[in-house]
This record gives sequence, structure tokens and C-alpha cells, in this order.
Amino acid sequence: MPIEIKRDTTAQYPWTAAKDNPGAWCSITETYYWELLNVLPPLYFPGGFAVSEPIRDSDQGTIYLCVVTKGDPDNPLRKPEYFCKATTIAEAAREVPILRAA
Repeated sequence: MPIEIKRDTTAQYPWTAAKDNPGAWCSITETYYWELLNVLPPLYFPGGFAVSEPIRDSDQGTIYLCVVTKGDPDNPLRKPEYFCKATTIAEAAREVPILRAA
């Protein structure tokens, strides 16, 4: 299952990037990553976390701003990238391996 990745969204605030690019994983800065991790208690899922305040409910379930990393901070050849997406936690967890392989 292919996923959409937007790497040109780092200048946007994460919620704006997710709203303007529905269905896509949007790149965010490391600063935004840490801000999202610390703003509210996170809801962890395999490979990432969700900001614990829901965005809305949908037919698929509760939509959260989900955040994942790709890369390795200890390996300069695999510089970390940070992504967010407005989606359910279950969908985010299913897409983490696909995102990391892309």
C-alpha cells in the first residue's frame, strides 16, 4: 500500500501542514517534533506517538495528530526526518514501516 509523503511542509505549523495535506505524511522540524511530544501526554503506538488531544471523530475512529521519525540520530548517513499526519492511531501504526522504508 503506497503512502503519500510531503517533504516540502517543514515551514508550516504541524496542524496546518496536516490540515492542508489530508492523507499525507508531512515533514516537520525537529523543534516541532519535541514541542508536540511535550505539549500534552503522548499516546504512544509502535514507531511513534499521537498528541493526546483528538482532532475529531470519524467513521474510521478518533483522529489525532500522529508523529513519527525516520532515520537514525546516531548515524550521520541516515539523518533523522520527522513527519506528522492527522489520522487514527491504528492507521499510523500500520503505515510506520511503509514510511520508514520509503
